[in-house]
Amino acid sequence: MTKLLCITLFGEICGSSRVRVLQFIPFLEKNNIQCTSKKLFSDEYFKIISNQKKCNYLIKNLYTISIAIIMLLKKIKYSFIAKNYDVIIIQKDAFPLILQKIMYKRNKNIIFEFDDTIFEPSQFAKGLNKIYDRYRINILPHFLEISKHIIAENNYLANYAKQYNNNVSIITAPIDTEKYFPKKKDKNNEIIIGWIGSAFTTNQLKLLISPFKKISEKYPDILIKLIGADKNIDFDDIPVKYVKWSLETEVEELQSFDIGLMPLDNDPFNKGRLGYKMIQYMSIGIPIVASDMGLNKEIITEYENGFLASNDQEWINKLSLLIENKNLRKRMGKSGRKKAVEEYSLKIAEQKILSIIKTIAENSAN
Repeated sequence: MTKLLCITLFGEICGSSRVRVLQFIPFLEKNNIQCTSKKLFSDEYFKIISNQKKCNYLIKNLYTISIAIIMLLKKIKYSFIAKNYDVIIIQKDAFPLILQKIMYKRNKNIIFEFDDTIFEPSQFAKGLNKIYDRYRINILPHFLEISKHIIAENNYLANYAKQYNNNVSIITAPIDTEKYFPKKKDKNNEIIIGWIGSAFTTNQLKLLISPFKKISEKYPDILIKLIGADKNIDFDDIPVKYVKWSLETEVEELQSFDIGLMPLDNDPFNKGRLGYKMIQYMSIGIPIVASDMGLNKEIITEYENGFLASNDQEWINKLSLLIENKNLRKRMGKSGRKKAVEEYSLKIAEQKILSIIKTIAENSAN
């Protein structure tokens, strides 16, 4: 039996850790892979940094420093116990150089997995997060070089990784299409325009304040629903329904949407982001309106599964087109669902990651 150590940033409370690593574990264990999961940060810390738990600035920074110390101690521990496993998966966190060397000496079968542009500084990072981002950018190349294999979310990230390592695979954020599926809507005239995200990504919604205002004036029966959003954005008296995100209610809330939103600003950090929310929207069979930038074009084909918008007027026009045409929403939603099943389903991704792990373990044993 192959012994696998999974080191993730967070537990299931974090979408990235849950989708990119943790959801594979049941399948891997059914296929003779003994999985041990370790997280670097606590769920409590995730709630604080994502503003799910309020605290003042000083307490937040003191807590962050204490968490950083605990994280470093965990990394030291994991670097030394690496020898007890056949393969290690590390989710987008580059260990300090000295620990990279210690881990590599004790276990060369390292898989590095990442889904964000962690090699670009974000203009929104502040304080300790900004310092850490720059530190990670500097030490990331060495970690990519010593990894046995790299799993990247998309071509943009894969091309960066290939500068340092030839063994790169692309696994786009997979979705369980048996869990995320279309549901027949209630027969009423209300159309729900929805967005799902977190406090980390709520700032993207600022792009839609003006379009939201025009749309709400033009179509007074429209409901704008935001799942997991921070309430600090001023929507200028636009009626918005905030819904607290939870793993238990996520699918049901998404199934209430008629149109899904994917705004994206020009932050360098967003160049390599391929929004998982778009794959969620497609899986539940609704059309998408997304910013015409970044990797959104890899997901959206205009008039097939959604629209791309470059400015306020395009957001207004394309949302209006979908609001007024139920048949168009239905056709584009059906096309998106087909694409989600054929290209992004969990079943396809499970086979890919199983093959990578088994190949590395078998080659190491020979």
